[in-house]
Amino acid sequence: MKKILITIILLVILTCPFYSAQKEDNNKELIKRTVMIMPFLNANKVAEYNYLQATLMDTLTAELMWTEQFIITKQRDIENEISRMNLTQEDALTIENAKKIAQSVKSDVIVIGKYVIIKEDILITITAYDVFTQEIVATTNRKGNVGLDIFRVVQDATKDISDKMKTRLKKVESSYFTEMNKLMKKQYQIDQKRKFGITNRIGLGITIPGAILLLGGTGLLIYDLAGYSSILRDVRDDYDKTGENREKYLETYNIFLALFISGAVSAGLGFIMIAAGIPLLVIKIKTKENKKVSFNINYMDKISLSLSYKL
Repeated sequence: MKKILITIILLVILTCPFYSAQKEDNNKELIKRTVMIMPFLNANKVAEYNYLQATLMDTLTAELMWTEQFIITKQRDIENEISRMNLTQEDALTIENAKKIAQSVKSDVIVIGKYVIIKEDILITITAYDVFTQEIVATTNRKGNVGLDIFRVVQDATKDISDKMKTRLKKVESSYFTEMNKLMKKQYQIDQKRKFGITNRIGLGITIPGAILLLGGTGLLIYDLAGYSSILRDVRDDYDKTGENREKYLETYNIFLALFISGAVSAGLGFIMIAAGIPLLVIKIKTKENKKVSFNINYMDKISLSLSYKL
């Protein structure tokens, strides 16, 4: 009996940590993903069907809310951000701009949709993009007739994308957002370093010291011409009147001349360094995206120089 009692006590002690850990796991808070639905694009601008933009937005919002799995970003906040960034609707729907808008309105899922009207047919395309993984997580295409069938097509398209999002964008723990934000910041820093190549770094290394020299030299010239020149003038007038203190006059004159030369050389060198550094700072080496710099010299009645670069 005593052995059985000891065994039971040991089992209780051993299972307590497991029970506590399991309970702790069960109590972890799961957070809904926040979805930003971009304004739908009437791709071929058939004015008669502009109303479908609002219809698609409202229907998709309702479908996503029915899942009870997502937080929907307010449409007014999205529109305000598009206006603040001074973007056209087409520009706002590019992934890069949409990601910037999503960051501003604190959304982590982007939904981009458009529809095309061709004669009596309509094609609706909707894509869901995960900002954190930078991947398309769901997409749908629905085609139908623009007559009475049009509302069935709208319902099918929004229902299909909603179901796919519900399956592929589950609720996550709060720590997920923290970790993914860290990864995004790290990736952004890597991308910036890639964009800012060795040529750009050399340009920056030349431009900054050049700016310091230009400012310092300009300051010396201003002090020398506007300030120290008055001291030289007083000493010279005193020397002209009395004929005394020649050494002081020569010393003052030499200081004036040294300040002037130092300021002029420093400012000139700084200007040259800036002129050499800025083209290197903004230059983009030719890539697959055809980023390049060109320098042209034309001679007709006069010489024309032009520097152009494509970002």
